[in-house]
Amino acid sequence: MSRLRDLLLALEDRVVTLKESIENVKERIDDVDDRLMDGLQTMKEQLREYMWDTISSSENKLARKNDALEAMVTVLKEEINELKRELKEINELKREFKIFKAAIGNRMLASKLKQQVMDVPKPKVSKGTRSTDVRRGGIEIGTWEESQKDFKA
Repeated sequence: MSRLRDLLLALEDRVVTLKESIENVKERIDDVDDRLMDGLQTMKEQLREYMWDTISSSENKLARKNDALEAMVTVLKEEINELKRELKEINELKREFKIFKAAIGNRMLASKLKQQVMDVPKPKVSKGTRSTDVRRGGIEIGTWEESQKDFKA
């Protein structure tokens, strides 16, 4: 019996040692779990901060691009309005040009009619001779060859 008692006592000591070991492992697991949770919480906060910084940066870039686009649209609208004014002036000038063209056409028609009615004096009948007075600056007409020599000289 004493041997059984010794075995029982040894077994009880082992059970106590195992319980203590299990308790130590549970504490370590809790410590690791706490550290993991703290690390994950820190990473979550860092990720959230990074995302907000990225969103804020993107928002600022988009706001600057939006401002630039609005300025471009304003300039384009002004240019369009200027082009519309110029087109209106061109159309007014076209109308005036058509009026002037019609007026000039009417005058030309009237002047042609007047020309047809005008009495033009008839030239005197030639006697068939040509004479020039070289002393008064007239040109004496000779042969074709003589005229060509005068032009070349």
